[in-house]
Amino acid sequence: MGNTLRFVFATAFAVVVNACVPIPCPAQEQAVYTFFGTEEELSEEDLLRIESLVSRPVAINSAGRTGLVDSGLFSAYQAASILDYRERLGDILSVAEFALVDGIGEYMAKVLAPFLSFAPSGASQSSRLEGSALGKFLWKDGSPAWAARFTLKSGNADAAIAARSVYADKKLLPPSSWAVYGAWAMAGWKLVAGDFNLRFGQGLALWSGMSLSGITSPLSLYKRGSPLSGTSSYSGASHRGLAASLSVGRLVITPFLSFPGLRERCQGGKTEIKVFPGGNVTLLLPKGQLGLTGTSSALSVDGRFCLAGKDVFAEACWEPESRAIAALGGAVFPVGERGRIGFQARCYPRLFKGKYAGAVRTWSKTADESGLTLSYGAGDLAIAADAASRLSKNQKQIKLSITDVFKLSSSLALKLRAVGKHRNYGNEKVRTDLRTDLCYSATSLKVNGRLDWVHSANNGLLAYLEAALEKADKGVLWLRVTVFDAVKWADRVYSYERDAPGSFLIPAYYGRGFALSAYLNTKIRFGGRQSLACYLRASYTGYWQKKKPSVPEVRLAMAYNF
Repeated sequence: MGNTLRFVFATAFAVVVNACVPIPCPAQEQAVYTFFGTEEELSEEDLLRIESLVSRPVAINSAGRTGLVDSGLFSAYQAASILDYRERLGDILSVAEFALVDGIGEYMAKVLAPFLSFAPSGASQSSRLEGSALGKFLWKDGSPAWAARFTLKSGNADAAIAARSVYADKKLLPPSSWAVYGAWAMAGWKLVAGDFNLRFGQGLALWSGMSLSGITSPLSLYKRGSPLSGTSSYSGASHRGLAASLSVGRLVITPFLSFPGLRERCQGGKTEIKVFPGGNVTLLLPKGQLGLTGTSSALSVDGRFCLAGKDVFAEACWEPESRAIAALGGAVFPVGERGRIGFQARCYPRLFKGKYAGAVRTWSKTADESGLTLSYGAGDLAIAADAASRLSKNQKQIKLSITDVFKLSSSLALKLRAVGKHRNYGNEKVRTDLRTDLCYSATSLKVNGRLDWVHSANNGLLAYLEAALEKADKGVLWLRVTVFDAVKWADRVYSYERDAPGSFLIPAYYGRGFALSAYLNTKIRFGGRQSLACYLRASYTGYWQKKKPSVPEVRLAMAYNF
C-alpha cells in the first residue's frame, strides 16, 4: 500500500504542477521531443538522423518520394500526398500551406517545420561533391578509445564508412566495430550495398536499428518507417547485404538480401553467416497505405490511414515456425485547436519470437506482452499512460509520464517532468522520477539548473548548475557542476551529457559524489560548405565513498565539412 501511495502522490504532483497554461518551447526542441523523446531516450540512430536533418533540412519542394520517406518524417502515403499537391498546385511556400496537404494537418506541419526547407523547386540540389570527416579520441581512467566517420555525397549517390574501438578493447586496432555503405538513387528507385536499415509498417515483422520502447506523446504511438536507408551507425543493429527500392505507380517495392553473422565475421568473430531474404510491397491509397512484408521468418500485413484528421494504424504478423500471430493497432485524434489524444493496443504472444521486430512495447523485446497505451499532447504538455503484462510470467507494470514547459519571461523557462512506474515483480517495484529544469537564455549567455529526485529502494538526488558563453559563428563553452546522492543502484539518476556529434553519453549516477565537466565547441569557416569544428569534453567524477575511485575522462573530436 505504501508503494502505491508514493506512486499516486508522484503523478498527482505532476498533474497539479501542470495545471497552468503551457506555452511552446523552441520549435526544434519541441520537434525532437515529439518524434524522438527526451535526450535521455535518444539512441545513436536518432542522434545521427537529427544531426542530418538540422544540417540539411528536407527540401519539401524538390525532394522526391524516396528522399521524403528516407528522412523518417513522412510515411509513404504522406510523401505521395506532398508530391500530388506539388504537381497540382505548385511549390509549397509556407508552414500554413504545408498544413493543407492531405495527411499533414496544422499540428504536424508546425512540429515538422524546423526540419524543412521551403526553397523553390527551381533551386535544384547541387551535384558537386560534399562530405564530412569526423575523428574522435577518448581517454577514461587510463583506457584509450577512438572513433571515426567519413561520408561522401554527390548528386544521387552517397557513401559512408565508420569505425570505432571501446574502452574495454585490449588493442586500439583493429576496430571492435565498423559500418560501411554505398547508395545510389534515381527517379523512382534506390540501391544500397553494405549496411542498411529496413523499417516497415509498425515494426512487427521488420524494424532494424535502435528502437526504444518509450512513448512520450500521441505522435510516438505509431511508427513512421523509412523503408530503406544506408547507415554508418556503430551500434551494429542494422543489416549487411544488398537492398533496393522501386516505385511503380502506386506501388513501392523493396526487396533485400541480408547476411546475419557477416558483420561479426568481418570483425574477426567466428559467427556462422546465414542468409536472410525478404521484401516489402506498399500500396499507396488516396487516404493512406497498405503494406505486405515477408521474410524467411515472418509475414505481416499493415495499414495506416488518415481520415478527417484522424490517424488510424494497425499491423498483424504471423511466424510460420512458432505459428504465433502478433498484432497491434490504434488511433490518434485531434482535440481542440492544438491538442491530440491517442491510444495503442498490442498483443505479442509468448511463442512469438520477434527476432527482427522493433514495434512499440514496454519491455526490451517484442514478445510475450499485452498492453494498452493512452497519450495526450497539446503544445509542450505531453501525458502518456501505459499498462502492460506478461501473462506467462505473471508480471505487470503501469507507467505514467507527464512533461511540460512554462515560459516565465522572454529569457526564462521552467521545464517539468514526472515519471512514475509500478511493477509487481523485481527489486524496483516502484520507481518515481521528478525533474525540474530552470533555463535562462540570452544573446551570449545561457544558464541551466536541474534538480532530479528518484525514489525506488530509497531516495536518489541529482542537481547540477551549468553555464555557457556563446559567440555567434565562433563556438560555445559549457561548464557544469553536478552533485549526486544515490547510494543504491535502484535509485540511480540518468543525466544527458554534451558530447561530439553522433555520440551517445547518458551516464547513470549512483553513489555519493560530484562531477565537474567542461565542453568546448568551436568552428572555423573557410567559405562555402568548408568548415572545421573542434569538440573537447573533459570531466572528472569523484566520490565521497572511499571504496569508489574517481573517474577522469577526456573526449576530443575534430570534424571537417566540405
